[in-house]
Formats: sequence, C-alpha cells, structure tokens
Amino acid sequence: MTEKMVAKAVTLAATRGLRNIFATVADAEHLPFDNASFDLVTCRLAYHHFPTPDKALTEFARVLKPHGVLGFTDNITVPDEGEATYYNTFEQLRDPSHNWVYSLTLLLTNIEQAGFQVGATRKFRKEFEFQEWADRQHVSDDDKEKLLKMMKHVPARLKQLMAPRWADGTLYFQLQEMVLVATKR
Repeated sequence: MTEKMVAKAVTLAATRGLRNIFATVADAEHLPFDNASFDLVTCRLAYHHFPTPDKALTEFARVLKPHGVLGFTDNITVPDEGEATYYNTFEQLRDPSHNWVYSLTLLLTNIEQAGFQVGATRKFRKEFEFQEWADRQHVSDDDKEKLLKMMKHVPARLKQLMAPRWADGTLYFQLQEMVLVATKR
C-alpha cells in the first residue's frame, strides 16, 4: 500500500483521458467497499505480498457483483514444498515485503475456493538481470552475495523454472508468471 503508486495511477489515468476512475489506498484483505460494488477487480503482482492472501481473494469476491470478473497476475513456483520454500526464501532476502509465491495448482485451488470459476489462463516467463533486479530493492552487497550463492545451488526443478545463466560475468534468470481471468460464481 503506497500512496505514491495510487497518485501515479491517477495521473496516468488523467493523461490518458480516463474519467470514470477514483483511487484510494486500501488493504486488500479488508476492502472499504460495499458488497457487489464492482464489475471488475484486478490484482497484478501483489498477491505474493499479502500476509493472508485467502482473505484478499474473499474480499475480491465480496466486492464483485454476481458474475463479476477477476483479472489476476502473479508469480508462480514449483509444486515441491521444499523447493517452493527455497524460492520464497530467495525472494524474501531481496524483498522483505514478499510473503509467499504459490504453485499454479495451489493458486488455482485458492481462487476457486474463494468463489471463482477460472476461465482463461496463461503462463509466461520474464527474464531479469540480477544486479538490476536486486538494486530495485536496494539489496545490500552482503545479501547480493547470499542471493548469488543461493542461485548457484538452486534445486533441480527450481533450476528449470528459474533458468539461471551467466553471460560475461552477469547472472540472468527467469521468473514465471500466470495471468488468469475468473468469474465470480
């Protein structure tokens, strides 16, 4: 929850001529809106930061009108619990606000249990250059070393997902995201 991000969204909407928009800073797990207020709720790369993400999904369903649409994007990890823990420890070292990234199966289960019917889904990968990725969060040099060491010892299935590669002494790796559209049942 940052007011700067909300202010930026308002500015971008105005420059693009979007008029039917209002913005507020709110906790996704306790939305300050009436039941059945919206036709569409979106959540982009935030779910893994929520302390109790199931509450957020319940809130998304609560504020959506019947047959309302959820547009959702978040990172996903491997189904193996140990390797998922490794992945999440890696992410938490870089960004202490990171809570947990789920496997696709668990994420879809959580969304369906919150009262949604999942329609279209799409997975895709994004590649990152390590130094730039770490610097965005102002990671200390000591923690960068820890992250690099973790990447050198990444477990097998997680290695397939993250696809680490070094080129000219620079680490590149991938994260996998899932985009879905779901309808409130």
